[in-house]
Amino acid sequence: MADEAAEEERERSAQLLSAQAFELAKRVAAQAPSEAHVAEASTLADQVVGMQTPDAPPSVSKALTDALLDLDWIRSKCMLPTSTRLHWYLEEQGLPLPGT
Repeated sequence: MADEAAEEERERSAQLLSAQAFELAKRVAAQAPSEAHVAEASTLADQVVGMQTPDAPPSVSKALTDALLDLDWIRSKCMLPTSTRLHWYLEEQGLPLPGT
């Protein structure tokens, strides 16, 4: 029972971090990334890396991978490829895609 509760908490934490990363990326997409955005992305990325483990369930791995892709995009000042979800968001909003 305790293991199940711990896994649920891990899932919730991963999803929350992923959502925070995506929201930050959407804010950055609407304007040029500032040093404050890069600093916030770095802080969140440290948290993501701290949660990554080889035995993570697929849903946790996906959430953390998406988060890290979004955060790396911000930290690269929008030069690296985005996560799939951010790519679709940028396309839907008519915003420039990386590499275009």
